[in-house]
Amino acid sequence: MRSVITLLSAVFFIAILPMPGDALTPEEAFDAAVAYREAVRINPEDASAWNNLGGALYDLKRYNDAIDAYRHALWINPEFAEAWFNLGVAYAFVGNRTAAINAVQELRRLDPAMADKLFNWLVPH
Repeated sequence: MRSVITLLSAVFFIAILPMPGDALTPEEAFDAAVAYREAVRINPEDASAWNNLGGALYDLKRYNDAIDAYRHALWINPEFAEAWFNLGVAYAFVGNRTAAINAVQELRRLDPAMADKLFNWLVPH
């Protein structure tokens, strides 16, 4: 019963969070990270939850932890274009341009327009 209540609490909290890509305040990012950690604990095969956990960690400037979450999402679903995009951005923030470009290449076969967006974002960074 406790896990059902925990799941419902996490789902309710996640439902009221800003959409991915919206800027989160540090408090919202912390709360989101807590909620998504609970979500992936309950359902570790949920690639979207791992990707969203990565987003919350990224907003907290915990880039290496975000990279780990994005990579986990991609381990579950290697065709998850949004996670490839987010991974590329996070790699750029830690200074790993080679890995960021690799993310662009993976993304190009899944979603060329999104790959172009990532590439164009990487050029000035």
